[in-house]
Amino acid sequence: MKNFKAINLFFLMSIWLGLCSFTAANANTIPSSNASNGTSVEHFLASDGRISVPANFSGNLDLTGFSVSLDECAGPVAVPLLDTWNAL
Repeated sequence: MKNFKAINLFFLMSIWLGLCSFTAANANTIPSSNASNGTSVEHFLASDGRISVPANFSGNLDLTGFSVSLDECAGPVAVPLLDTWNAL
């Protein structure tokens, strides 16, 4: 059941991000992306963690360091991962 939820989340995120990247207009307002990882999702986070990708964005999002979940009302939400292992 856990794998099913993860696959569903991945599928929904792929569709949502795909739909958001159909239009590419003014690339000057979008942070440049690293060719290997893409643009950090940090650039597109609202204060409550919602991912707000502009309509003119085209490319990959780098989710490194973030945990992404799908909220039924807010859509995709990203939360920074805590690095607690260094304290040990």
